[in-house]
Amino acid sequence: MKKVAPPKVQKFPAAKQRRLDQLLDKNSAGTITAKEKLALEQLVAEAEQLMVANAKKQAESSKFRARNSSWINNPAKVAIVRQMKEDFAWAMDNQDDLERQYPGESVVVWRKQVIAHGTDEEQLLRQAANADRPREQLVVIEFPAFFESPR
Repeated sequence: MKKVAPPKVQKFPAAKQRRLDQLLDKNSAGTITAKEKLALEQLVAEAEQLMVANAKKQAESSKFRARNSSWINNPAKVAIVRQMKEDFAWAMDNQDDLERQYPGESVVVWRKQVIAHGTDEEQLLRQAANADRPREQLVVIEFPAFFESPR
C-alpha cells in the first residue's frame, strides 16, 4: 500500500516571529505604542490565518486518506487511529499546561505523554520514532509563542 505523505505546513516566517515576540514582550511590559499595537494585531491575524490554512490542509489530507484506504476494516489499524485520537485529545485537555511548559515549541505525544519537544519537527520525529513508536503514529502539536498571554 502506497503511503501518503502528510501535507507540508507553512511556517510563520522567522523575522515576523521575532517581531511578534518583541511586540508581545512590549505589550506584556505595558510599553507598547499605538502603532506597535496595530502591528501586533496585524501579525497575530496573519499568524492565525496561517494556522487556519494549515489546519485546512491537514483536514483535507485526512479526508483523502480516509477515502483512499482500507484501514477502516483492519482492527489493528483502527486501534492505532483510536490511540492517536486519544493522544490528541489528551494534548488538548492539557493545552494550557503544555503551552506554558513549551512556548514556541512543538511536542510529540505518545500514549498521553510528551516524549519529545523542540522547534524542529523533523528532528523531533526522528528522535521520538523507534520500533515501538512508528513515526506515522506519533501526534505532533505545535504551541506557537504568539499565544502567550500578557503577564
